[in-house]
Amino acid sequence: MRLDDINWVQLDETVRQKMMQMHRLIRLKPGLEAEVLHVELHNQDCVLKIWNKESRPDIQKQYQLLQKLMQNGIQVSKPYGWGIDQHQNQVLLTSYDGVPVVQLDQSILRRMGYPPVSSPCW
Repeated sequence: MRLDDINWVQLDETVRQKMMQMHRLIRLKPGLEAEVLHVELHNQDCVLKIWNKESRPDIQKQYQLLQKLMQNGIQVSKPYGWGIDQHQNQVLLTSYDGVPVVQLDQSILRRMGYPPVSSPCW
């Protein structure tokens, strides 16, 4: 996979400029719905998600949702671009903001904005 093989429908111009320079793609553990790559650009890390599995969400809407959430002060990954790769898979490029959550506890849930859980709701 090469970033210039992607037909970018929308792409942040600063990121586009950095893509023309030396960059590196590192495969991360795939998620349930997409292949995931860590993109190292000059002084900037990004995540590229490639929806090449059965899940086929509308990536344009996901991109727009991330933009709106950011504009309203909600902490989400910054969307840099979206497009279609050479195999007709949708792709989304966002900021690289940490690592996946592998185990949840009360502290993590609080930081994510969930209310405290005191007892089961059944």
